[in-house]
Amino acid sequence: MEATAPAAVKAENVEDGATNSADAGDSRPTRPTEDEPYPLPEDAPEEKRKRVAYFHAAKSGKREVEEGERQLADYMALPLSQYSVLDAKRVERLDESTFKCYVSGFRFFGFVVEPIVTVDVKTSNRGCFIRMLDCELDGSSMVKAANEAFDARMSNNVTWEQEGDQKRLLADTEVKVAILIPKAFALTPVSLVESVGNAIMGQVLRIAVPRFLRQLDKDYTIWAAGDDSRKPVEV
Repeated sequence: MEATAPAAVKAENVEDGATNSADAGDSRPTRPTEDEPYPLPEDAPEEKRKRVAYFHAAKSGKREVEEGERQLADYMALPLSQYSVLDAKRVERLDESTFKCYVSGFRFFGFVVEPIVTVDVKTSNRGCFIRMLDCELDGSSMVKAANEAFDARMSNNVTWEQEGDQKRLLADTEVKVAILIPKAFALTPVSLVESVGNAIMGQVLRIAVPRFLRQLDKDYTIWAAGDDSRKPVEV
C-alpha cells in the first residue's frame, strides 16, 4: 500500500473505521473468494472453523494539492513504467506492475508482526487501483507459523477530485483478514481476538494512509517541477 505512484499539499484525513460483522457458526465463510478471505480448507472440521477470527478495517484519506507547472491530471495518468516506488526502504519493485511492501511491525498479543505484502497495480486515466496478491507474516517462529492458516484481502483505490479551483488526492483503503487462532490462545475468546485485531488494523491504516498521501504529495511536487528521475521520496 505504501507503494505506487501518482502525488501533492495541505490537509489530510477523513473517515476511517474498523469493523467486523462476522458471527461465529455456520454463517461464516467456508471458502476464500475474491472479496472474502478464509484460512482453512473447505473440509475443515467445525471445531477449527469456530476458531477463525475475522478482522476488517477501512480508511479514506484526502489531501489538498497545490498544482505545479505540470497538471495533477497528467501525473495521475502516468503509465506504470513511470511510477516511483516512493519509499525505497519499504517498497521493492518486482516488475512493471508488481511491488513488494514491507509493512512496519506492530504488536499483537505480545508478538511483533511484520507483514510482507505483494501488490498488483492497475492504472486508469484518473489514478490507480492497488490489490493485494499475497501477504506473508514475518516475525518470531510463532508468527511465521500463523502463515499456515492465514488469508487476507487488501485494496487501495487512488484517484483525485476537483472542487472549483481546489484539487485533492484521494485514497480509499480496505483490509480484510481471516486467521486460525493458534492453540496457545485456545482459551482466548474469538470475540476478544477480533476486537483487538480490528483496533490494531484500524490504527495501522490511520497512520499508513495519511503517510501514503504525503508521499504522493511530495512525489507530485517533484515531478510537476520537471524532475523525471522518479527517485524515491522521503517524508
